[in-house]
Order: sequence, then C-alpha cells, then structure tokens
Amino acid sequence: MGKKIMISLPDELLDDIDAAAREEGRKRSELIREASRLYLAKHAAKRKRPIDDPRIVNALKTMDRIAKKIDAHFDSTKAVRKMRDSR
Repeated sequence: MGKKIMISLPDELLDDIDAAAREEGRKRSELIREASRLYLAKHAAKRKRPIDDPRIVNALKTMDRIAKKIDAHFDSTKAVRKMRDSR
C-alpha cells in the first residue's frame, strides 16, 4: 500500500469523480491514481531532466575533452579537496 495524502478538491469535481467511480464500479482512490498516472504520462516530455539541458550536455562534452588531455591518473576528488582546503 502507498502513502496516504490529504488533498482539497472542489465539491463539483469530487462529485464528478465519485459518479465516475460508481459508474465503473471502482473506488475513488483507484480512479484518482489512474488519472494521476495518465496525466504524468501525457506530460512526461515537458518535465526535463538536467541531462536534457543543452548547457549540461555541452559542459559534459567539454569535461570529456579536457579529461582526454590530462593525465589518466588524475584524481579529481583530490584536486577538489586541495582547492577547498587552500581557501
């Protein structure tokens, strides 16, 4: 079972949800879960991940080019710590 949440809905919307649930012989929660899933699936393309940002992609490509030019044994964690500790 998932988490329980509390939401506020206008009376008219709740009446429509209850009517649809009754007509389909389903529980209100089941109908709302399905509606939420359908909404999220429909709008998934609009929700971008950071990796989809062209600036991030460009930065990663730049980092790859730089990494190829430096020593293969370069320890980036050690370098970051050294910079941090020098402040």
